[in-house]
Amino acid sequence: MNKRHLTVILITALLAVMGILYIGEKMGARKGDAPLVCDLAKELSGKSENEELSSTILFNGQTLTADYGSNTLLYSLNKNDEASFSPKALVLDDADAYVVMDREITAEMIENAETARLALVKGDEYREFELAVTTLPIMKIDYSGDIEEYECDMNMFLYDNGAKTGEVCATSSAGTLRYRGASTLFYPKKAFKLNLKKYEGGALKNNPLSLLDMRVDDDWLLYAAYNDCEKVRDVFCENLWYETLANDNSWGVRAGMCYRYVELFLNGEYHGLYALGFPVDEKQLGLSGDCASEALYKKKTWDSEDTLEVSRWGIQPGYEAKTDNKYVKAGYEGEFGYYKDKKGNEVYDLSEYALLYEHYLYLARHNDDSEALLKCVDIDNLIDINIFFNLIQGEDNVEGNLLKNEFIAVKRDKENGFKVLYTPWDMDISWGNKWIDDGDKNFTSPYFFSPHDNFPGEFGYFEEILINNDTDILEKTAAKYKDLRSDKWSTENIDKMIDSYEDDIFGSGAFLRDKERWPDGIYGDSEIRLDKFREYVHLRLEYLDGYYDRLVKDKDKTIFVRRLSKYEDIEKCPIFVEITDPTLLADSRFTDLLSYVGMDPEQFENGAVCAVGTKESGFEYFDTFATSDKEITAKAGTLSLKKVEGYEYFFEDEYTVFFNGSEGYVRHEVPEDAAVFAVFYNSRVETLNLNKHYDPVVKKETFTDDTLKKVLEKYGY
Repeated sequence: MNKRHLTVILITALLAVMGILYIGEKMGARKGDAPLVCDLAKELSGKSENEELSSTILFNGQTLTADYGSNTLLYSLNKNDEASFSPKALVLDDADAYVVMDREITAEMIENAETARLALVKGDEYREFELAVTTLPIMKIDYSGDIEEYECDMNMFLYDNGAKTGEVCATSSAGTLRYRGASTLFYPKKAFKLNLKKYEGGALKNNPLSLLDMRVDDDWLLYAAYNDCEKVRDVFCENLWYETLANDNSWGVRAGMCYRYVELFLNGEYHGLYALGFPVDEKQLGLSGDCASEALYKKKTWDSEDTLEVSRWGIQPGYEAKTDNKYVKAGYEGEFGYYKDKKGNEVYDLSEYALLYEHYLYLARHNDDSEALLKCVDIDNLIDINIFFNLIQGEDNVEGNLLKNEFIAVKRDKENGFKVLYTPWDMDISWGNKWIDDGDKNFTSPYFFSPHDNFPGEFGYFEEILINNDTDILEKTAAKYKDLRSDKWSTENIDKMIDSYEDDIFGSGAFLRDKERWPDGIYGDSEIRLDKFREYVHLRLEYLDGYYDRLVKDKDKTIFVRRLSKYEDIEKCPIFVEITDPTLLADSRFTDLLSYVGMDPEQFENGAVCAVGTKESGFEYFDTFATSDKEITAKAGTLSLKKVEGYEYFFEDEYTVFFNGSEGYVRHEVPEDAAVFAVFYNSRVETLNLNKHYDPVVKKETFTDDTLKKVLEKYGY
């Protein structure tokens, strides 16, 4: 055999081996060993498209989730596993079919919500899809009937892409589904509540499961973030509280909840970016469910506690009992204390509100006694909730002495009577956002506030102890804030949290998919991701560093002066004061406030009813205030009364006070308040709280039913 023949044989053998390898590669793809990235046009040449072709496609063992309306498949990539960028494909129910796609999966493709062309091929036919890729878990819910406030049947499937390398983590459950929320019910993208169920012993029972490494539970929430331009605020706030402050209490519980982002499909249709979490409930707070000794309440409306009473509509204002009385537990139906059993027998009982009533009655009776007040609260939790709401600018949680969106747990204590624990809730209106009464604008004005705007809560035990000049609580508050800033709230640690949310929201492509699905929602600039939000958080923390220093510096001042600590450079802020009751001038706390900002109390004693100016440049005094047809013009600015178009005034003679064109407070043309102290700050007018005490008018006589009277008598009232 000569060299020429040998060469021909070797070349022939080599070509044969290459052919075998090529056929093996093709057969491997067709058998599902790996997806084949190729020239798709060439691969499909000569084949005919068949839109009826259907099979179950798996990538790395994960069934691709189909959005039937857009003919798109979504693949949840494990970003911690490099192999998931080149997944192995398998056509589960057809050995003769295979999958091809036209591009590699890259991080850039995912972030930009770009898709690959993917084809399911069988013989001479194919069906083409768009393949989208996410780095988030995927939840699928199939339900029957109409979702309303009441529950409908559903089946839930959750793919957790955070499992260990090579593992597939899928969880499924039957259950029920309903809408949840208040103003958010007006949004086209709804929030949901899930109750997981399973059949056991022929009966349908609760099915507690751990989802995405969160607690084991059968109740779960899906938060929509429709009115948040970056889809981050409520998730960030809830998780920040949960991870840094929730377990800072003597109860030994974690008083909070947390969220994890997912992408949601409903009945085979892509529904958008959501956050999955669990509710704040008795289980989370370690309560027994016995409303005679332990109870949980949720504050739902802005009504002030200074008119607290119990009536046929429950406890007013605005509380919902989250602990059921014995009639509810026995299966009676109804609400607001009126219940009926299955036979129609009626009963009236509000015993689930007795501890809340006692809580506020105690607060009213002991408002001058800090030692007595401190017996009824967890001091660490009390300081934490005050710092936290101020940090996040919880505009929908606190407003002066008003309170909303907060859980209050009350537990009977043999030694001290009872203990109270606070838990924050529903914090989408935060970090600069303002709630506005305009559904067309999704009730939200993004970045309305500046990082210099403060929201110190002036409600309940914290404020009463401050009013009593218990400076120890101020020093503890400032020390607690500084401790947090040096560790858990350091800029580095806060940035790590924001980094993770930025990766979830924007790095997954979910932000852009959500925007395409719900174009009328509120969206920021996807190009800058969370840059604006991050900068706002940094500036807010930097501002609070100075605020808590000012608070301690003025610790020995009277309560009204200390309330001015929320304003930076108060000596430069325009201030106007209106006094209709001169007897206030006998109160040294009030005259100290006037003197502190540079006003002369004697001017009011001599007949002036208002003053306008600044501490730095001086004040002008007037013997009359502006009316609806007359303005007051001073060096510091112009005061006027105007009707705001679209605002719902309760009385015909009500107007809004404007200062230099900025909207302020509402007053009657003939004012009813004894005095108003208003500060022009950050282009807005804010009024200072001039009430000494948080003093609820608890109306015992409104308990007209014998059943509830017996409950009160049991506790000594």
